[in-house]
Amino acid sequence: MPSVRSCLPAFCAYCIVDIYYSMLSNLHILY
Repeated sequence: MPSVRSCLPAFCAYCIVDIYYSMLSNLHILY
């Protein structure tokens, strides 16, 4: 999965999903 920093506007929706799963992963690590 590419990082959010390398996203292009055309993949905006994919980037949002990437951010969403990244946050879920961070929450899973914290809790």
